[in-house]
Amino acid sequence: MELDQLASLNNWTHECVLSALNHARQAKRRGCHGAGGRINDTTKGLLREWLEGNLYRVPEGKERETLLQETGWSLAQLNHQIYQMRDKWENERALAIEDGKRKVLGVVEGEALVKQWLDDNNGRSPTRDERIMLQNQTGWTRKKITYRIRRIMIGDCDTTPLTEEAKLYVKSWLETNHNRQPSKEEMNELMHATGWARTQMNEQLRHLRETPGELSAENRMIIMNWLKEHDNDMPTIKERTELREKTGLNRRQLNAFLRSQKKKTEG
Repeated sequence: MELDQLASLNNWTHECVLSALNHARQAKRRGCHGAGGRINDTTKGLLREWLEGNLYRVPEGKERETLLQETGWSLAQLNHQIYQMRDKWENERALAIEDGKRKVLGVVEGEALVKQWLDDNNGRSPTRDERIMLQNQTGWTRKKITYRIRRIMIGDCDTTPLTEEAKLYVKSWLETNHNRQPSKEEMNELMHATGWARTQMNEQLRHLRETPGELSAENRMIIMNWLKEHDNDMPTIKERTELREKTGLNRRQLNAFLRSQKKKTEG
């Protein structure tokens, strides 16, 4: 297959295609062609954070090499994850545009429709095509559909009530530990302390960790001092994670502030 065909199929520049081919040749010489690292929430989060910070554009040659190093994935794994995440983003963006052109069901009506679908399908999770069908029927985004399905499925299980006392306990733990994800042992301790099921704990952690922090003068100073110490270079994915832990900001807040500072510097 010629260079132009490869570039067209993958929506890459010629430089990106050449870099990918070079990486594949090097992997083959090392005898590890097709080998890769572990795909988990942590490595997916590294890629997702990069894509969010770069408006979901396809990474170029050197950027792709950096992502390969930070995730430990093979080129095939990286390309597959990029395709999946960009496809999901484009789907949600298209639905957001269409929201103004069709009826969007309310929470009660929409949940009734989703619950009926789950009952008709023995409580199983819908496939990708079935989720798109539910999105079209409710007018909801993919994220909202996924959230409501999770809530309905949790509600149908034998779970412990989500009391305010238990929520405050988990929130206090996150504040003490700089809003980081608990380890497996710490997760078990939190589940034992609150009495929650693992599904409940994961849902609450996701919600609490994504709750925006305060972009205070102190947090601004922490980020600006970091940029000054690094000659205004943009932080890597791991460095962004460290900054988020220090400030308590979520990904979108930090990325937005970094972009703002970059524009000021370049201007």
